Amino acid sequence: RNEKHEIARQKCMRARNEYLLCIDAANSSLYKYFADDVSNIIDVCCLIDIRHLE
Repeated sequence: RNEKHEIARQKCMRARNEYLLCIDAANSSLYKYFADDVSNIIDVCCLIDIRHLE
């Protein structure tokens, strides 16, 4: 019985760790999007607007 419990606990811990790694990867992607990509998109939009005004 203790062996089955230990096997189940290890599977649970592996699944939890995989979940946490996936959450971290998703958070990193979101951070990059809002920190870098949105800023670049705004810069390009501003350049396009300035060129249309000239």
